Amino acid sequence: MFDEFFKEYVEKEAALLDHSIYHLDGPGALCHVASICASPHLDAIQWVPGAGNKALPEWPDVLRKVQNLGKASGSTAPHRRPRP
Repeated sequence: MFDEFFKEYVEKEAALLDHSIYHLDGPGALCHVASICASPHLDAIQWVPGAGNKALPEWPDVLRKVQNLGKASGSTAPHRRPRP
């Protein structure tokens, strides 16, 4: 579905920018990683696992896959102190 309806527009928008980052949100979007990374105009992928999913440190394979596909990867997570 991504390729059919969205990829063309993501690529057109990214082509207009000097640098671009695609926000990949949640496990349901992971099936599109290879297609998204194939865009020559995207520089990086920002991955967030989404609410209710495993914590961000438990997804290193996603960041490695993005990097292996030739894109920079990044993610952010709220800083929380562990409870005693």
